[in-house]
Amino acid sequence: MNNDSYNTYDGIKDSLFSMVKFNEMLDERRRAGYERKEHLNSFVVLGRFLLDSCGNVGYATDFIAAEKIPDFPQVLSKDAFNRHIELWQKKEQPNMLTRAEIDAPDFDYAATDGRPFPISVSFGMRNIIPRANLRCPHCGKGWTVKTCHDIVGVKDKWHEEICPYKGKTLTEVRKELKKKSDGIYYVHNFISKEGQKKNPENGRLETIDIQNDYVFEKNDTYHYEKHFKFHSKCYIARAKKICEIHRINKGKDYLQGNLAGDIACDEYVKLELDLAGIDIVEDKKRGEVPTSFIGKLGDFEFSRAWYYWIVVGDVPLNLAKEMYYGSEEGKKSVRVSGHCGCPAPEGWAHNGVVNCYHIDTWRGLKLFANTVRKIIPKNKRALAG
Repeated sequence: MNNDSYNTYDGIKDSLFSMVKFNEMLDERRRAGYERKEHLNSFVVLGRFLLDSCGNVGYATDFIAAEKIPDFPQVLSKDAFNRHIELWQKKEQPNMLTRAEIDAPDFDYAATDGRPFPISVSFGMRNIIPRANLRCPHCGKGWTVKTCHDIVGVKDKWHEEICPYKGKTLTEVRKELKKKSDGIYYVHNFISKEGQKKNPENGRLETIDIQNDYVFEKNDTYHYEKHFKFHSKCYIARAKKICEIHRINKGKDYLQGNLAGDIACDEYVKLELDLAGIDIVEDKKRGEVPTSFIGKLGDFEFSRAWYYWIVVGDVPLNLAKEMYYGSEEGKKSVRVSGHCGCPAPEGWAHNGVVNCYHIDTWRGLKLFANTVRKIIPKNKRALAG
């Protein structure tokens, strides 16, 4: 970019005509901050991205002005950004507290009479803006400046292979991988050499730490992670396909994953309840997993947490013992009171029942459902399958 346009209002606004220019501007800000040690002006771009004084990019994590305020300016200084939000909030909530009131030494938080506080926007310092050449593996399309926030990442497996970039430095290899359109590559600062013995614990070749100026030789094995990026609709469509395959295969090889914050969680929640034979009920309560569904089986309620299911309902001690002592699944993945040590149920029953479980697998969920059906009244059993 010319001169210091990456650090001016007009220069940043001009960069928003294309993803290529947008990427170039952000790259130049990072070089200015981290290599040349310049102190940069801070801006908020597209109503959701913070460009900080060091060259980093942040993303609004709670209140996103672009989604709440009509015709919000594309580029603002950080101070102007806060003023625009405050003016909008005053129109929406005329009785809002002023910042002067809050900053007063004698301000009493308990005596606000229900008046709303000024909105304060938080930014997570993580650059989610995709490269111009990146393509979504589901639809094959890329992103525009208008859609660059609509991106969901999936981490691929750990890769270990012969480096195809013989004669290039680690820095040059990273630049080459940045040009790829099928994902984002993160190369680690170590390699393996041909002929070295494998580590007996993990089966990998012993590694050697390298610096950015290391030149890759023939048969050097390099290590990298690959991240795929999807549009949100494509990510959900992908999840539907994955779940349908698991339904057809009756859950073979399916493992419960971490669904905290996952926008496609509804698909996996419904799959797991289906596989376990538990009724799916719409429920708008939102927790760490933003799903719209829970499970119901008689008086038992099933709600999805990050890696496991939380089940609330009274299980008679005899049935709790039957699950625990009857199989390894019951002993290891159907956890009494959510205890990570998987203790026997006898010491955790109150008035002859265990009233809470955490369940780590869909097979454990099915075992639980099949066991407690024995105590579900006939008029509820039909509804519970």
